[in-house]
Amino acid sequence: MDRESRENMAWSYKTNTRVLDIFADDEYEYVREGVARNKKTSVETLDKLSEDEYYGVRYGVATNKNTRSETLDKLSNDKDWYVREGVARNKKTSVETLDKLSNDEN
Repeated sequence: MDRESRENMAWSYKTNTRVLDIFADDEYEYVREGVARNKKTSVETLDKLSEDEYYGVRYGVATNKNTRSETLDKLSNDKDWYVREGVARNKKTSVETLDKLSNDEN
């Protein structure tokens, strides 16, 4: 399957969760980002993707409504301000984490 097809499937809410789990290891960051943003992605896969080297993938995890609050707390310390902003936007972010982020220079 070519990269464009995998990318389209990763971003599609019709894609099976098991396929998303496989695509979480894809070599292309935009495929992994699609998985990170997909509302059907498992909590376990989101936890794994929260450590991805590409900030867009970590941002996708930070904004995903299925991400655990513990994972969001970890991402609130991310080196990239864009990821920390994503954590601040997530409704599942704990009050304690939001309080910590309120002191963020960005």
